[in-house]
Amino acid sequence: NELKFIIVFFLLLTPPVAWQIIGGFQRSHGMRRAALVFGIGVLFAVPLVLTVRGISLEKPVEPTEARRAGVSKAERDLFAWIRDHTPAGAVFMEGNDYNWMPVFGDRRSFIGTRQTIEIFGYGNEEVAQCGRVRSAIFSEAPITKEDIDFLRGMKLSIYIVAWREDSERLPGLEGRLADRPEWFERVYGGAAGTIYRLVP
Repeated sequence: NELKFIIVFFLLLTPPVAWQIIGGFQRSHGMRRAALVFGIGVLFAVPLVLTVRGISLEKPVEPTEARRAGVSKAERDLFAWIRDHTPAGAVFMEGNDYNWMPVFGDRRSFIGTRQTIEIFGYGNEEVAQCGRVRSAIFSEAPITKEDIDFLRGMKLSIYIVAWREDSERLPGLEGRLADRPEWFERVYGGAAGTIYRLVP
């Protein structure tokens, strides 16, 4: 917000500064005019060069950052389906920490990493249980009836997204979900992944 005020301030200063520069240029001769031209060039060229450099050279460094920056067409189709076919209060459980859902799907994420939760001071037993259930679903650990009862007790519309990456990392993931139709209903399938709804 402070930067917005600074930009407005500079915009207000532009006409009088431009007037002074034009007047100084008209009055100057020789070395003084050359120095003024050089100063004006630096004043306008440096921000332009730095902006172009920032856009062209600054790339995501970490794999998670790079993955967040590269959402594919198939993944956008999945998010479009979510926006069009799920209730606004739906909650989505994913096996990654890209935090895509609120940005692209306009829906809430079930739970992120425990480290994030702990930083913000929400580390109670219910949050810990949410983390355990998420870990059980996106691992080879058994999904228990107690896990399902806990999720149903939250009284939320809960969906599980098995992204293509999750299925490659855990080849049995979709089979485990599909084998329990009394718990999970398959509602979407596409190139980017599959979505299951927790049966209430």
